[in-house]
Amino acid sequence: MTLDINKYKPLGDKKNSEYFHDYLARIYERRQNSGLDDLLGGICALVVQVDTGDAVAYMEELYLMTPYRLSDLYQNATHKFYFLNGHPGRPKFVILEPLHAAFEDDLTRLNMLYPMSRGKPNARYIGEIFSTKDLKATREILESHSIRFHYPAETENEFFSNKHFNFTFPSAMTGNRIGYTPHDAFSLEELEHGKRIQLSGADQSTLEQAAEKAASLGSGCFALPVNVADWSNVEAARDETLAKSGRIDIVVNCAGVAGANATVEDYPVDHFAEIVTINLVGTFHVNKAVVPTMKRQQYGRIVNIASVAGKDGNPNASAYSASKAGVIGFTKSLGKELADMDIAVNCVTPAAARTRIFDQMKQEHIDYMLSKIPRGRFLELKEAAAMVSWLCTKENSFTTAGVFDLSGGRATY
Repeated sequence: MTLDINKYKPLGDKKNSEYFHDYLARIYERRQNSGLDDLLGGICALVVQVDTGDAVAYMEELYLMTPYRLSDLYQNATHKFYFLNGHPGRPKFVILEPLHAAFEDDLTRLNMLYPMSRGKPNARYIGEIFSTKDLKATREILESHSIRFHYPAETENEFFSNKHFNFTFPSAMTGNRIGYTPHDAFSLEELEHGKRIQLSGADQSTLEQAAEKAASLGSGCFALPVNVADWSNVEAARDETLAKSGRIDIVVNCAGVAGANATVEDYPVDHFAEIVTINLVGTFHVNKAVVPTMKRQQYGRIVNIASVAGKDGNPNASAYSASKAGVIGFTKSLGKELADMDIAVNCVTPAAARTRIFDQMKQEHIDYMLSKIPRGRFLELKEAAAMVSWLCTKENSFTTAGVFDLSGGRATY
């Protein structure tokens, strides 16, 4: 049987699948009943792979946004391995970089199934490495539950068959692997990753400059997971942000999902409601949460990410189009409510950009969206970022309740 990767349609993901919520409870129950909980410690490393030549740029971003800093660098026959340390007691961060762009393994072939991933065929979050008291017992328990592990001859990437680690095969649901290693075994010199090497002078200078810039920005940055569809979750995130920073001056509300591509006649009722809840009700939650704080401050900038689909309507995307039209109307309403203060509430209506939202769409729908853009290309993220950044500045002191076009000529009003 031959699989045509251009026609393959992914079947959802673990975050949005109702099946996953039931499956997750069974995973925890199985861990407890099997004795696995008694063996496993915490996560001792997070592992990603990047495309050839991208590791330094990836680390540069980590330097700017996180406390992780490069500690060791190794090279074997196929890869460079970058090991980064963060705060004491936190997991290491491991970056795998193929030596040659033509390198291919099962991860590459998995990426080729997804339109967005094909541009960076070797770039993917790999998974976590857990510490365990007994590697052999851990493996035996998992294999008794039909969890398969890598053997040396089964992977082109020796990292996954290193004898000091035991890595599972990629999950059928997420594509991620899980690694296991004995307690206190994360001594790099003993892990046989190849020879220790040094960064080039230019690459070392790049990371040093990133570290200096991060230091100049201060250490007040933090990240919080937020489910915008859950009002209590949004409130909690707002309260924690205020507790840590004391103010909320800028909000860019960009959480959203595309939803299914189907006609109204065939659109599942519950799925339509879910899309509207995330895209529109979520916008209401986020804006509602920060308005009291901004009013007390007599200052604020809010940017809601709508869509040109909210202006024009895309066929076979009624839930998305309706929800984004709602975001436009909501923004105009709130902007007028707060117009007597130095609080600007605006939205942008971008045409399609190559983000992870494409993974939720059929290729025919992606092609349709491109065909409607007179510039003949998709929006670039840096172009959207430039406009949103200006809307968040003090210089944007007059315009509010506005809709800023990013449609490449598609919008007619």
